[in-house]
Amino acid sequence: MLTGIVPAFAETAVSTEMTGKVRFVTAYKGSQGMDGLIADFNKLYPNVEVKLLQISNTNEGNIQIDTMLMAGEIDVLSSYTLPRTLSRVDSLVDLRDLLARDGLDMAKEWGAEVEMNGGLYGIPFDGLTTFTTDPNWRIAIERKIQAENEEKIWKSLVEYTGDGSKTQDVFFQGGIASFVTCNVWRFAVDQANYPHDFKVGFAPYPTISAGDPTCLAGPSLFAYACIAKNCKNLDAVWAFTKFIATEGDKYLLKAGHSAADQGAHGVSGRAGTGHLLERLLHPPDLPDQQTTEHSEQWYQGVIGGRILG
Repeated sequence: MLTGIVPAFAETAVSTEMTGKVRFVTAYKGSQGMDGLIADFNKLYPNVEVKLLQISNTNEGNIQIDTMLMAGEIDVLSSYTLPRTLSRVDSLVDLRDLLARDGLDMAKEWGAEVEMNGGLYGIPFDGLTTFTTDPNWRIAIERKIQAENEEKIWKSLVEYTGDGSKTQDVFFQGGIASFVTCNVWRFAVDQANYPHDFKVGFAPYPTISAGDPTCLAGPSLFAYACIAKNCKNLDAVWAFTKFIATEGDKYLLKAGHSAADQGAHGVSGRAGTGHLLERLLHPPDLPDQQTTEHSEQWYQGVIGGRILG
């Protein structure tokens, strides 16, 4: 990783010269991969202190984040959705000079160059599974409505909207037997907030007929790794930002998300963590994932059953 102005990924030796403190805001808890991410970063930069500030991606949480940005209390921010990030560009560093200095092309590295107000204010490193416009998707939606309103096996969207409950809450409380999501893993391992005494099984999204492709389009861009304009210790902050968007983004899987890193660069010359086949075979430190078969089953449940290579 980078020390000073050395080109990115030119050397992988541990850097004891870089010092500083990085205040990192994300919606994910330490147990949802962030503790592991920070520990791995500190193996390369043992003298950089990273402080994790977990703030939920809610209206209240985003108001708190915007206030902290103005107060200079954030260095690195995982900013969710393009509109939300676009609203923050006045408080963020335009990354074009830093990317150019290190020979990094955002489109090649992360699959898209997302311009905001004429600048590059965030690395698009975090994705969620999205749905296609395949005609079969209409049939799937109709069947979903039937399951909710006629067969009563799922709680209906009307009820969710009315009482403000969330699918994961109802599921782990035993109110429903199944639901469709792309990030259930985050909740399944969180016994403190979602206590349950049953096993959670995963399955690829069903198709209309055997052999049909699924209606899932793979990960879409969801969050951006941003640097606060009034951050301290820019070298340390930039090194950490690059790390979470490349080598460290494998820990997004533990939060139920996918990564956008395309692998144009990589620590020790390895493929980037956006090459999802590698992460399927070598997932992060997840419980009870002992074999490739188990890893694939887990992967299909979290990402939606499609391997992007």
